[in-house]
Amino acid sequence: MRINLGKLAGHRMVRQGLRLLTNRYVIVLVVFGVWVTVFDANSLMEIYGASVRVESLNQKRDHYKKNIKRDSLRLEELRTNRSNLEKFAREQYYMRRDNEDIYVAE
Repeated sequence: MRINLGKLAGHRMVRQGLRLLTNRYVIVLVVFGVWVTVFDANSLMEIYGASVRVESLNQKRDHYKKNIKRDSLRLEELRTNRSNLEKFAREQYYMRRDNEDIYVAE
């Protein structure tokens, strides 16, 4: 009688795998892992989503800081130079002197 060792070894591995899966410690560990990953308030998915939101907010913060710096420089320029203030008022608010006519071409 010949015994196929490959088949016997495969059967033994299946039995050991089933025994491992029915071990209560493994079951508890798997349930805990699923709970922490998916269902918990501080789950890994929540942490990932929060990190994505933080990155987005950091980019917005940098954008606004750049705009504030640009606007602060422009405001300082308008406060210190009278001709720049007049130019700004004419371009943005279409202000004019009494003896002038303004034509806007768009």
